[in-house]
Amino acid sequence: EIITKKGTRMAFGTLEDTTAGLELVIFPDVYAQNEAALKSDGALVVSGGFEKSDNTDGGRAALKILVEKIQRVQDLFKQAKKIKIELNVEKFGEQELNGKMALLKEAFEKNPGPTSCLLQIHLPDINQVVDLEVSTPRGVDLSPQFFERVATILEEPRWSLYS
Repeated sequence: EIITKKGTRMAFGTLEDTTAGLELVIFPDVYAQNEAALKSDGALVVSGGFEKSDNTDGGRAALKILVEKIQRVQDLFKQAKKIKIELNVEKFGEQELNGKMALLKEAFEKNPGPTSCLLQIHLPDINQVVDLEVSTPRGVDLSPQFFERVATILEEPRWSLYS
């Protein structure tokens, strides 16, 4: 957080993974609207435009995200009407797949809630995708425990949220 010449607050941050990082630039209007979220401990989703600067780091141009929108992940979970969980069966043998499906069913039943759930199963042998709507329970609670359990079962799950 810094104070601009006009006396307003703005911030800079870094978004990084194990291979690279991007600078985040949060201008005063976006900062003012999202100050509480920025100062919280929870995970955030940021969106905005890219800017490529002339400054280079090791021969590569530096990239920045000019942040336009900030959302708390927790709020996105509350707004979600549906979650899609993708399952690629080629990773598993038939017996292992049956075991994982039983564990997923158990995870759904232990976390009932308002968000409908779709299992999307990729069948590469026949080049098809099958969508299964989870009916018992009617929906799931998108809690950290639910996500941790699904991540443990599927190892590298892919999911999408829809509001």
